[in-house]
Amino acid sequence: MYGWLYKKILFVVAFISHRVYSTPQRVREWILIRVIKRSQSYTLIKNDLPKDSEKIAILVAFARSPMLESVKRSIVLLKNQGVHVVLIMNDNTSTETWINALKDDVDTLFIRPNIGRDFGAYQSGIQFLKEKGFYNTISELFLLNDSVYYTPISLTKLNDFVNVQKPWKSLFLNFQYKIHAQSFFLSFGREILDSRAFNKYWDNYYPTSIRRRVVVNGELRLTKKLISAGFMVTPFINAQTIEDALNHSPMTPSEELSAYGDFFQVSGLVSERESESRQKIELLRRVLDNKNPTHHLGLLTTRLLGTPLKMDIVMRGITSLGSVHECLLLAQVPLPEVESFVSEISMRGTKAGHFGITKIWRLFGFE
Repeated sequence: MYGWLYKKILFVVAFISHRVYSTPQRVREWILIRVIKRSQSYTLIKNDLPKDSEKIAILVAFARSPMLESVKRSIVLLKNQGVHVVLIMNDNTSTETWINALKDDVDTLFIRPNIGRDFGAYQSGIQFLKEKGFYNTISELFLLNDSVYYTPISLTKLNDFVNVQKPWKSLFLNFQYKIHAQSFFLSFGREILDSRAFNKYWDNYYPTSIRRRVVVNGELRLTKKLISAGFMVTPFINAQTIEDALNHSPMTPSEELSAYGDFFQVSGLVSERESESRQKIELLRRVLDNKNPTHHLGLLTTRLLGTPLKMDIVMRGITSLGSVHECLLLAQVPLPEVESFVSEISMRGTKAGHFGITKIWRLFGFE
């Protein structure tokens, strides 16, 4: 009881303090979004999108050097499966470099102000497709962002996910806090694209850049709206795909530690080999149902199933920089690229570096 009360008090402290701290940002955003209408503006660099495009992906990127090769791979993955790519750059000082590197690989490219993170850019992309007459004719719409790192094995391991026909697909389904399809790789079929729930959601979306509001009003609310409208999401990562993968390769120690976390001591109680194997599968199912699978199963699914790796996996205290280094090498990422990526995420800090009010904010997802 006291633990529950303590956590509630911490949440109230986090909510109020972050609300006060973010007030200037919220006021500035309101002016930019509601008064100046800046979030709706964009600069079109290229538009060679065929009028008969059946599958289109909106890919959102924010230029930072370690992620360029990852974004290139996500484009190749999509193009290899016949998906046309609309690249949206949330503007920063490195945008021009990325435009020069990527413009020949995509069908459409435009720059928009860095307002609203990924969901703000998704909204801009959907509005663009509607304005240009593409939205009503496509059979499938993909939404992707660059908050995750694609490896060379993603190019083959994720082909089935891209190709399978489902009304609503996600790489991961997260049951932590509230059920939600994680927004870094989503797909929607024609039935959802025509639905009132989907279109009304995007028409009314307010493109804030405040992280917690993006999560709550973004992937959580979109998931809730679509489920309420009678749609069901099909995740690529589930207990069966993980069990099948483990039949070909056992977990590494780093993968076990990040996966089980506080379940880890339970797995150590089993001594017989067959019983241990079944126990681990059951523990992995509990992780899928109770924790964030992109964090706790990220190392495992990146190595065996080609899913992209979340950039905040070390900052959240799930694993170590060394384990990320090992995982990416096993996923066939070149060493210089691995070192650059690990250096980038190390600059975000580890969980041990969180203290004071920032630690409380991150505990509840405000930062």
